[in-house]
This record gives sequence, structure tokens and C-alpha cells, in this order.
Amino acid sequence: MAGDKVSRTQRQDEITQQLANEFIKGLKEGQLPWTRGFDPVKLYPHNPASGTQYQGTSKLILLFESYKKGYEDPRWMTFNQAKQLGASVMKGEKATWCTRWQPIAVAQKDHDGKPLLDPEGNEIKKEILIPCPYAVFNVKQIKGLELPPLELAHHEWDPNTRAEQLIANSMAIITSA
Repeated sequence: MAGDKVSRTQRQDEITQQLANEFIKGLKEGQLPWTRGFDPVKLYPHNPASGTQYQGTSKLILLFESYKKGYEDPRWMTFNQAKQLGASVMKGEKATWCTRWQPIAVAQKDHDGKPLLDPEGNEIKKEILIPCPYAVFNVKQIKGLELPPLELAHHEWDPNTRAEQLIANSMAIITSA
């Protein structure tokens, strides 16, 4: 697809299909990113340039990509953000496509395609969300990037012990089949 113009809708369809394919493959192989145990670094993909913590499908996409490519660093950014920080994407590296949803106001129309108006004569608008695909790179794909070391979340509890406590406190009756 290099050099081809891809519409926003086509790009969104590709992103959605790729995520579905990765999810199905992970289910079949028993290799889903969140089945690897408690690992706070893997749970929160974020953008150190903007401070954004990725949400929704973008978060899932980046979790799958991190798992697939073995990225231990959860930080991602755009080509331009890397450039603004004086760094560059390494030759041959491929972007990972994500989506953010942008609200826009759209004029409501009647059956004839004419704008609907309120009693004061103003167009009636409805807010809708449109997909805005964007490409990011993991910081391991970028050279010359100077970022502070990752601050890993430290917990003073054992995840297995905590899970056992939650089960016991639930008072659920658990039997083996």
C-alpha cells in the first residue's frame, strides 16, 4: 500500500480488521497479552511526548503489538513527535496504526436534504464521532531519543496472595468439575 492514498474509512477498516485478526489469533494460540500475569509496564501504553495514555482500541492494538514484537517499553509516539524531540525513526521500521475518535457537529437534514432549523432559524446540529487514524512508533524504533527512565509501578503485595484474598472475601462457592 506504499504510496497509495487511503481514505480515513479504509484506514479505519484496516485497523479494525487487523485488531480482530490479532485477537482471534491470540485466542486460538492462547497468547493474549493480558494472560501474561501482572505486569504494569505492559498494561499502560502511553505517549511521553503528549502525556496521553492510550485508550480503547488503541490500547489493545499497542498491547498486541508490544507482545508480538517483544517491546518491553510501553511508550509510543508519532513520527513528528520524535522529530520534534530531535530523534528519528530508524530506517525500515513500520508504524503501528491506531485510532482516536473526534467529535464533529453535523447539520441535520430533512428527507429532501434541506437543513433542519430550530424555531430561531438556526441549523440543528448533531454531534457524531469520526475515526481519525494515526501512526505511532514504539520508542525502541526511534534513535536519538532522550527520555527519562521508566518509572515502574511497585506494589507491596503479592498478586497471587491478593487474588486468593479476593476469592475468599467474595464468599463464592468454588468446586472442581
